[in-house]
Amino acid sequence: MSEGAPVGPTRALSTGDFLLPLALALTAFFLQVSSLSRAVVFSDEGAFAEAGRLALAGHVPHVDFPWYHMPGLPLLIEVGRQLWGSLQGPRTLYLALNCLAVLPLSLALSRLGFSRTAALMGSFFYLAFFEMVHQDFRFFAVRQAANALVIGFLLVSTLPPSKRALAGQSALAILAAAIFLPTLLNLGLVALASVLAERDPALRYGRAAGYVRVFALATGSLGVWFLLVPQGFQQVVVGQLQRAPIGLLERWHSLSGATEDRFLYAAAMLSLVIGLFQLPRVRPYSWAMLALALASVSTSASYYRHYPALAGPALAFGMASLVAVVEGLAWRWSRRPGLLLAGVCLLLATVQLALVGPRLRVLWFEDANPEFSRMVEEIKHAPEPLLTFQPLFAVEADVATLPELSSFALRSPAARAERNFFESLPSRAGSLLLEPRALHYLPPDLVRGWRSRYRIRFENRAGALLVTDPAGARR
Repeated sequence: MSEGAPVGPTRALSTGDFLLPLALALTAFFLQVSSLSRAVVFSDEGAFAEAGRLALAGHVPHVDFPWYHMPGLPLLIEVGRQLWGSLQGPRTLYLALNCLAVLPLSLALSRLGFSRTAALMGSFFYLAFFEMVHQDFRFFAVRQAANALVIGFLLVSTLPPSKRALAGQSALAILAAAIFLPTLLNLGLVALASVLAERDPALRYGRAAGYVRVFALATGSLGVWFLLVPQGFQQVVVGQLQRAPIGLLERWHSLSGATEDRFLYAAAMLSLVIGLFQLPRVRPYSWAMLALALASVSTSASYYRHYPALAGPALAFGMASLVAVVEGLAWRWSRRPGLLLAGVCLLLATVQLALVGPRLRVLWFEDANPEFSRMVEEIKHAPEPLLTFQPLFAVEADVATLPELSSFALRSPAARAERNFFESLPSRAGSLLLEPRALHYLPPDLVRGWRSRYRIRFENRAGALLVTDPAGARR
């Protein structure tokens, strides 16, 4: 980077551009993997894993069981579970991929002209984004998986146009369509930035034509799936759009209450805006990342607090922009620019670690759930199929479930509203599990009736396992 230029021309990469983000990634990985086998989180992972089990067993997603996402991630989870014999292997690989995503992120920032310091700080804040890393970096979730694809696409977009780059971006776009449909919007924003950032008219036209082919392949693959499985379009697209809408004010209120990430949100978003004026060389990318961050909170019909996790790459870009602006000012006004920059980076990192460190320490090192493991062992020897509202228990025990009672099936309001729907289920099950999610959906008097009618095989803080049909036991 030249003096006085916060973002300079694309520079040649050195060993440090690889080793420093790699060291950062490995540190984050080993901090989390040490307790991965003891931690249990009841997120969407159970539903994804059960959907994969059903799909690989021959049940067609959207047809034989309701599923409101594309089937790519569930299939990958189940293939990994079959290869390793449990979810621990796929989880470890998933965690490694999420952590190692900072390597292509840092390389992409470096190729865009950011200094090594700015690229490394962007990578650091990516790994310190609490809402993204505290849970779903280790336990399967579509948004974290999608972020890795966006980062890979971003890196390839900085490379000279070639058939190999086009093939790589096509593969990433098709995979994104198969995993999480909204990712195509984020890839489109990156592609648009890549075209607008190209100064040579002929190369700009070539990039634009290449991206047309990339997204034609991705949307074409979607079209084939929806033609083969029309219910898929109804559930993945129409079903998501019909979910209860959440207003923008409520979404922004949720963001303002995110104590651990409040500083990151404010600093990164402000820096993206400042970058539009102070970092002209990457202005198209600043616009794209600003749009990506805003889309993560505003484009979905419903909203949950973890939805902004999709803005991870944009927030990292924003923090790299902040460091780049400070770097330019330091070279311009300070007699010791290196010392000033080091002090600012240390301050930024310290503030973020002070906000997220205490919670991450508890979640990563102290959040064990031995009651879950004990319940899983009991379920392995209980009559099948298992009636459960939290399919993670059944997946870990590798027992059959009632498909209509997996958590993803309960997104049908009609099913939840009909008491008869619940009352008829035990007659088709060998055992049932009354855990917190079940108690949330079931009428209290129905729960009391089941507890008095059926034998309690085992009970602990994870829930109560009731035998409804001893004769149906396989073991």
